[in-house]
Amino acid sequence: MVDHSNSNPEVCVVGRSSFDTGIGAFVHAACELFSRHAPTCIIPIDRAPGDTNTVVLPSGRHLPVGSDPQQPTVFFYADILFNGAGSNT
Repeated sequence: MVDHSNSNPEVCVVGRSSFDTGIGAFVHAACELFSRHAPTCIIPIDRAPGDTNTVVLPSGRHLPVGSDPQQPTVFFYADILFNGAGSNT
């Protein structure tokens, strides 16, 4: 049974929370895909550390910001490795 509340996430998407860029669209697609089939959270690399506000997808679905690295079973990195490192944009 799928828990669509996204509490107790099993999948965590790591990427940008600004979905208006090319790579942001890829992150958005990954979040939508996973959150429709398993409880999902996101670790936004373009936010300040400690920002725990939920991320709202363009569809209106709310994803919690991942804060416990022990909780998710799968992490999915959805950004450009060399551009995403240390990015605040």
